Amino acid sequence: MFVFRSGRGVRLVAGCAALSHCGRLDELCGKSCTGRTVSLDGLPSEILLKILSYLDAVALLCAGCVNRRFYHLANDK
Repeated sequence: MFVFRSGRGVRLVAGCAALSHCGRLDELCGKSCTGRTVSLDGLPSEILLKILSYLDAVALLCAGCVNRRFYHLANDK
């Protein structure tokens, strides 16, 4: 999985396995999921805090540099 910063927040782009799975879903339901992204900014703070709780100090410092919200969450006790 690759993380790209684009505009507001962080966008996660799935790898090849997820894209091929998406292609199979297209065939089954007739809907296209090309270009769909997941925004971490849309997640509730409680879930982001749980995710950040698994990071070590260096990774928390990096996460705090993403945006203002992540800075405050990464520095939360």
